[in-house]
Amino acid sequence: MNPHPEDFWMKAETENQTEIRSEEAPVDEADEETALFEGDTGKLPEVVRNVLVHLLRGPYFERSSSRRLWSALVTNEAVIRSRLSELYLDLFLDEEAGIAFCRRPNLGELDVPTLLPRVRLRFLDSTLVVELRERLMRAQETGERVHVTRQDLREILRLYDAAALSNEALLERHLSGIVDRLVKRRILLTLKSGDDAFEISPVLPLLFTTSDIEALRAGYAEKAARDAERLGGRGEAQSGEDDE
Repeated sequence: MNPHPEDFWMKAETENQTEIRSEEAPVDEADEETALFEGDTGKLPEVVRNVLVHLLRGPYFERSSSRRLWSALVTNEAVIRSRLSELYLDLFLDEEAGIAFCRRPNLGELDVPTLLPRVRLRFLDSTLVVELRERLMRAQETGERVHVTRQDLREILRLYDAAALSNEALLERHLSGIVDRLVKRRILLTLKSGDDAFEISPVLPLLFTTSDIEALRAGYAEKAARDAERLGGRGEAQSGEDDE
């Protein structure tokens, strides 16, 4: 006796839902047959390993880059956090924004090696980061993507690059280096329209929080005070020579 058509489609739908649920089920590290290559003693399936590689490679992982990997990240968040903890790393995960990245946890006085490079922004790099973040925050109130041109960046840099005030070649050299570094860190995203236009990465406020920006501004103030003191000392020395 042939099955009724409705029974066939109901059976197919049930099987499909079971398959989806099995793919979305969290990983059981006790499961066997997870070896992917000769000598593989790992317990995680390929998709979860790929998520870990993306996170460790950095600087951040976006949901838009792979829905499949993002689903694996969210489903297996607990095991991924555990594996990262074994490497002295913490997972930042914002499901609403669709952003995830590794960061250093608060280790206190624990002296351990780290997989994450210690990135210290140069003074001019940080001035651009602060200005770009402010532009992005203003635009996010309307949900707009923010684009900047190379000329926009040049004009921002001109405000802070005292060494290049009267030297356009030096200014351009500084700008090229800064842009290259911000693109490499995916703070600036290149556009198909060419090298002279960029999108400010929407994740910038997550990478540099309000407290980070306040710390940068405090650094600017200290640097400005030191520069003023140094220039003032030179002026007093010059005045003394004139009096003689």
